[in-house]
Amino acid sequence: MENNFNLVSIEKDVFTVDNECTANPLRYSTTTDDVKLFNAMNGGSEPVADYIDTDVEVSDIIITSAEVAEDPNDDESPIVSKPCVHFTLTNGKHLATLSNGIIKACKNLLSVGFAPTPESPITIHFKTIKTKKGTAHTFDLVSR
Repeated sequence: MENNFNLVSIEKDVFTVDNECTANPLRYSTTTDDVKLFNAMNGGSEPVADYIDTDVEVSDIIITSAEVAEDPNDDESPIVSKPCVHFTLTNGKHLATLSNGIIKACKNLLSVGFAPTPESPITIHFKTIKTKKGTAHTFDLVSR
């Protein structure tokens, strides 16, 4: 699913778009619910970092692309496309992250066949681990 558009200008309640850039395409999803897909792609979620050392019950995982600076501390850094993992929780909350550690853990989770659904959610525990470069966020599977 790829949407091409570019917001050209906004004046009061009128805006103009053209088709020069790529929006956040959907990379993977455990759901086909169009409301959940829209909300994931539209943003407005809570950061996973706010849930470190917490167990959460996940009903859906959606992976989109986000256009971000390669080095977030450098204003001149080139823009790259990076996976953004969205977790829909059974309590209705929506979490998202660009964390490389969470992305890797999510890839491993899905690779071994743990794809949560509203009928069969999984419980994961977000945590911080030490790495060669400092620390990283990841998660453990608590139950399915």
